[in-house]
Amino acid sequence: MIRRFFRHIREGFYGVGRHAAMSVSSASAVTITLLIISIFMIVTGNMQEVTQNIEGSVKISAFVAYDHEEQSQLDMIQATIKNLEHVVSVEYSSKDQEFDELMETYEDESAREALETYREDNPLHDAFYVEVNDGDALKDTAEKIQAIEGIETVNYGGDSALMFVRTLNSVRFGGAILVAGLSALAIFLIANTIKLTIYARSNEIAIMRDV
Repeated sequence: MIRRFFRHIREGFYGVGRHAAMSVSSASAVTITLLIISIFMIVTGNMQEVTQNIEGSVKISAFVAYDHEEQSQLDMIQATIKNLEHVVSVEYSSKDQEFDELMETYEDESAREALETYREDNPLHDAFYVEVNDGDALKDTAEKIQAIEGIETVNYGGDSALMFVRTLNSVRFGGAILVAGLSALAIFLIANTIKLTIYARSNEIAIMRDV
C-alpha cells in the first residue's frame, strides 16, 4: 500500500513534467480564478461590515415629557425601552447634557454667552438614544417608543433614514449575489480546466489502461 501510494505521487510528478505547458496553464487558470473569488469575498465582507456599522449609527431619539423627569420615572421608561424587541442599547442624556452639547455647536463666543443665559430655565428635554439591531425595524420600534407613557416626541430620521437603511441592505444583498455568482463561475472554470487536462491526456490514459 505504501509503495502504491508513493508510486501514484511519483507518476503525478512525471505527468506534470511531461506536460509542463498544460500543467502550468491549468494551475494558472485555477490559481487566478481562486484569487479573484478570494479578493471579491474579502471586499464584500469588508463592505458588509462597513454598512452594518453605518446602519448601527442610525439611532432613535426619544425625548421625555416635562412631567416625567423624576428619576424613578426615567428608570421605568429606560427599562421599558430596553425590553422592546430589536433594541440593542439605550443611552440616557439629561437636559443639562443636551444643553452642553447644544452649546458646543456654537463657535461664536457671543452666541454662547447669549445661550448661557437660558441655562437656569433650560427648555430642553431629557432624552434617550436607542440603537436597534435591524434597520428595517427602525420605524416600528420608534412607534412603540412613542406609545410609552412619558415620551413626548420621537425622532429617527423619517423616510430619509428608512431609505438610507434600504440602500445599505441593497448593497449587502448585491455583494452577496456577486460573490455567489463568482463562486459558481469559479467552480465552472475549474471543472472545465480539469476536463481539458484529462482530454489532452486521453491517449496517454488509454495506453495506460491497455498496459
